[in-house]
Amino acid sequence: MKTISISKDIVPIAEFKASISKWFKSIQITGHPLIITQNGKPAGVLLSPSDYDELVYKKSFS
Repeated sequence: MKTISISKDIVPIAEFKASISKWFKSIQITGHPLIITQNGKPAGVLLSPSDYDELVYKKSFS
């Protein structure tokens, strides 16, 4: 999984909802996870399927 870029990979939920397709394409191209905020606080993380699989695999062997 790539490192999160504070300036590019954190987005308010309203901006995320307005451009969902753009954000999915960004994740596919950059491989960076996306932090989605609500009221200025982290509310969720959007990962690529391969990053998710990697996390699950590591968790199952730890």
